Amino acid sequence: MSPATGLIVCLLLPPVAAALLMLLSKSVPRHLTASPGNVPAAVPPAVPVAGAVLAVAFLLRIMTASPSGGGLPEDLTLNQFGLLDDQLARLWHLSCLLAGLLLLIGLYRQCTSDQVCGLLLATGATALAGCTCDLPALLICLELAAAGAALACPAWKEAGQTGGLEMGRETATVPVQTPRLAGIVPLLLAGLGALLLYGVCGTSRLEVAAEVMETAWLSPGPLEPAGEISVAAMAGAVLLLAGIGFRLPVFPSSGRCSPDGMLPSGPQFSGLWQSENEAGVQAVLVQSFFPRAAAVVALLRLAETVLPVLHEPAVVVLLVLCVLMALTGGLQLLKQRRPLECFCWLLMVQSALWLPGLMAVILLESPAAAGTVAEAAGSAQSLRFLLVLAFLAETCLVAGLLLSLQQWQKTSTPVGWQDDLAGLIRTRPVAATVLCLLLLAAAGCPPLMTFWTRLLLLQSVVSVHLESAGEVAPLLHPGLAAAGLAAAGGVACGLVATLRLLSTITLEPPRGSIAGSSSHVPLLVAALLTLGLLTGGLCPLLWWPGQ
Repeated sequence: MSPATGLIVCLLLPPVAAALLMLLSKSVPRHLTASPGNVPAAVPPAVPVAGAVLAVAFLLRIMTASPSGGGLPEDLTLNQFGLLDDQLARLWHLSCLLAGLLLLIGLYRQCTSDQVCGLLLATGATALAGCTCDLPALLICLELAAAGAALACPAWKEAGQTGGLEMGRETATVPVQTPRLAGIVPLLLAGLGALLLYGVCGTSRLEVAAEVMETAWLSPGPLEPAGEISVAAMAGAVLLLAGIGFRLPVFPSSGRCSPDGMLPSGPQFSGLWQSENEAGVQAVLVQSFFPRAAAVVALLRLAETVLPVLHEPAVVVLLVLCVLMALTGGLQLLKQRRPLECFCWLLMVQSALWLPGLMAVILLESPAAAGTVAEAAGSAQSLRFLLVLAFLAETCLVAGLLLSLQQWQKTSTPVGWQDDLAGLIRTRPVAATVLCLLLLAAAGCPPLMTFWTRLLLLQSVVSVHLESAGEVAPLLHPGLAAAGLAAAGGVACGLVATLRLLSTITLEPPRGSIAGSSSHVPLLVAALLTLGLLTGGLCPLLWWPGQ
């Protein structure tokens, strides 16, 4: 099976399996309602069985590979980029397996029928990550696994709306009904977007893509191929963002239409939001985040598409506009006493600025210098595609997390700073764990490989400039300087927020449990999940000097 076929199967199997599970178990909408005694309904037995089958198949796939790599695909070792050897690659995937199993166990008592899709996406993508022989497919699988984990987080805990135990005490219950395919359509959109990105950036060993982009990005001529690829990449990013964003319960609770007139309404969507929260939630989603995100993405795609045919001042103007928009959005969030959301917003823009910044460094040079980069950088051609892929995946993941934080803050008590990580870890441990991993990646630590991708690409560009031109003056381009400043701020914020989150997980006692069995179970699952993923992510860092 080719990597592309495997990825298609992986992306189509989870929603189809989830639909069959929901139909067979007949748990819609009864599964979303509270059972007698204010005890959440149990998860259909087929859910953990499906996850266990995927995990066992993944484990057998790794164990049957010989230590010399005879049974392990050559590309799986990532030796072409000098990142991992055979043993470290196995440790990486075993840690992902551990994370998937812990996620399955930790969410067993929490899953609802619409969250099954996210759970199967996480386990299926993790399983395929151990079987793929293509590096872009591996990155897509790992990022989709993280997105699936975020989608599989416990339902939004609003007092008087969801049944079961919340913060260790019983709450009133109101029947909640959602569409039968509420959790499937968004994942189909996300899968479609991932397939589109894979078709653009993930050909076998990136040969075709490298040839196209070498002609489009490293030559002073027209940019028709790059323009088409930019549009396709933007469409994939929009679909991924739609798949994550539409999963949020933003439907109004009454029979009236939503303020923007675009969201469905009616009795079948009742119970997800209280009437007094309806206007505020819609205002945040429609008037606050989406316009800024759409404007920044549009400007970045414009800068990427027309970058080689613009003079340097025009490029600087576009990048300055993006930075100003980022600062404006960040200051607005700070005024609303939401520093964590401000960090996520700046992180998303910082990730976006890397692409036009590095592109400007390469493309604004002479054709001879561009040819030197293409010849001397070696794997920089492939790394450039990994940079685009990582940028899109990270942007979508941060956007989904940002929206999730906004929803969580709407249900939290507005005391002090609204991004209290202690409250987040107590109420939504899996979301806090995903946030911890994202912050660690922003601070320069694996397991997310976006940091290493940027580092290697930047290292290759710097080395080529030092060898060919004998100077670093071209590296002082304003675009790269802006990206560097944003990255430095992201590292600082990421380290501080990560330390706060880790201290909350390990030091502060929990006030209650959302799992209903033991108050320490959510914290233990979150800590072990973090430890398992970090084990596989930090090993390349420990063995890096020996490569």
